[in-house]
Amino acid sequence: MVTLVVAGPGTGKTTFINSEIKKLLEKGIDPSQILALTFTDKAAEEMLGRLDEAMPLGYEPPWVSTFHSFCDRILRERGLEVGLDPAYKIISDPEAWLLLRENLFDLPLNYYRPLGNPSRFLRALLEFFSRAKDEEVTPDDYQKWAKGLLNKAKGKEEKAEARRQIELGKVYAAYQKLLLKNSYLDFGDLISWAIQLLRQRPNILKEYRQQFSYIFVDEFQDTNFVQFSLLKLLAPKKNPPNLVVVGDDDQAIYKWRGASVSNILEFKKEYKDAKIKVLNTSYRLTDAIAQDSYKLIRNNNPDRLEVRLRNISKKLKTLGTGPSPQLLYTRSAEAEAEVVLKKIVEIMNREGKDFKDFAILARANAHLDPFVAALRRHGLPYQVVGNRGLFEQEEVAALLAVLRVIKDPEDVISWFKVLNIPSFKIGSRKVLQLLNNAKKYNTSFAEILEEEKIPVLRLINDLTRDSFKVSPSHLLFDFVQKSGYVGEFTKTPTVENQLRVENISLLFQRIHQFEAEVKEPNIPNLVDWLDMLIEAGDSPAQAVIEDVDTINLMTVHSAKGLEFPVVFMVSLTSDRFPTRRRSAAVELPEHFVKEFKVLNSSAKDDKSVARIGHMQEERRLFYVGITRSSEKVFLSFAQSYGGVREKRPSP
Repeated sequence: MVTLVVAGPGTGKTTFINSEIKKLLEKGIDPSQILALTFTDKAAEEMLGRLDEAMPLGYEPPWVSTFHSFCDRILRERGLEVGLDPAYKIISDPEAWLLLRENLFDLPLNYYRPLGNPSRFLRALLEFFSRAKDEEVTPDDYQKWAKGLLNKAKGKEEKAEARRQIELGKVYAAYQKLLLKNSYLDFGDLISWAIQLLRQRPNILKEYRQQFSYIFVDEFQDTNFVQFSLLKLLAPKKNPPNLVVVGDDDQAIYKWRGASVSNILEFKKEYKDAKIKVLNTSYRLTDAIAQDSYKLIRNNNPDRLEVRLRNISKKLKTLGTGPSPQLLYTRSAEAEAEVVLKKIVEIMNREGKDFKDFAILARANAHLDPFVAALRRHGLPYQVVGNRGLFEQEEVAALLAVLRVIKDPEDVISWFKVLNIPSFKIGSRKVLQLLNNAKKYNTSFAEILEEEKIPVLRLINDLTRDSFKVSPSHLLFDFVQKSGYVGEFTKTPTVENQLRVENISLLFQRIHQFEAEVKEPNIPNLVDWLDMLIEAGDSPAQAVIEDVDTINLMTVHSAKGLEFPVVFMVSLTSDRFPTRRRSAAVELPEHFVKEFKVLNSSAKDDKSVARIGHMQEERRLFYVGITRSSEKVFLSFAQSYGGVREKRPSP
């Protein structure tokens, strides 16, 4: 039996899946027959934790994992049968970037070989390869299509475009060969190779089909085309197992990373006999928030399940009452931040709420900057959740500067950061004087520091002497201890200082990773490795402290799956939320994007399809934001965020 469970915000979809699996276990079903696919490792771990109590003694747990982890598991076990080295390494995006850069001049580049920065297009090419894999497009598929374009091309412009597409196909093929040559797979390859294994070896496919009698998929609206292809292999429509997919098309917000909302919209066409179950009682939302959000999301009709299936209603029932979302308007971004904080303090004083009951949600991380500045100014506890940019944090950037001056004592920019470390008590005015003296007397900065008898120079010199003898992590730890660097953050036990210490710990984890991968790790090689990662766009997440009383700041994407009593949606102006549609630097041609064939029936041309699809995605994102709240929602915007033009409110 196949079931599509439509689960709106706060209706308990995770509880539903856990409950269904527990019922199977209580009936005595062998756990190895159960496969549950989720989208994050955290979700998989939480599901396994909840199922642990229902597990019979002596049994292995059900297969609960992400799509990628599931594919990794079967490829490790059976990949050899399609010629894949089972000891392959899964490489991250920055590692893939480094691989391309190292082999840049062996790639068949012409159109995309820049004259200046030799690695200018590498990130764009990797995103293009990833999108192609999301749509199950192989290099051969792409090259065949591109050659067809050239054969049909008539004018000069059409021929030039066809040659550009042929080049992309060749570079895509070259990238895949590089991966195989080094026994590497990227994340997209995991699913592609798993599908290849199951299609080319029917006996293996038969084994897995017989094993998994019960398949569950969480957050089905976030699957991409290739993930749905994998699911259709494991659960064929002619003789499907007990398949349950759970999702909500109105919460599909990951199109930018390849997700295809058409999977859930077209599910009933693939599985015609599928039963539909709607979870329509929200245990989170108030009546006002449920009604207003429903009114908003209906603007996405007709591309919604409610319209496609006709016989269902997604209007949510609620258990509580509350006020409608309230508008907050100010003249500037700074004033907006002040009004939001004033409102938070007002609600806390009136209702006795904690800081952790509040969330400030924005479309982009940069939109949170005025709020961070205001929170610091007022001394209110906060943390930015799900934020990238570990290397840009002050406490981490200072330690990176220490590593750089150990490698190159004449790196004046890094010296400036090192000398401004608070524990050295030098002061910005003195540092500028030292820099001016070096320039004035045309002498090295190290000599100026020597003449001025700046104590930190001796510490750096000692570390430099040991830079090829001691591991980088030990060397940096010596600096942290002898300089009293962390002591500055532990003097005052604030959440902000605790996060700084945690961020430093995350940096050391990265350095340990480097030391584990390099035969003879040293400071110069570490600095080169970190600089390459930064250039590749690697931006590790900052530290997050759980179960702490702080105001939560995050993007709406980061808030997915969370809930807070009071939510502030901020910077709600045109071009901010909704954003303008930005094309990828290297777009996957619409010929390969399956979603275009089933969505936006009202669109007249390809540009209209893209424009309408973007607005629908932004509307779903806004819907996700306001439905994070269990009590109150505030919608704020300012007349100006800098620049000449005044901003218009979000439509």
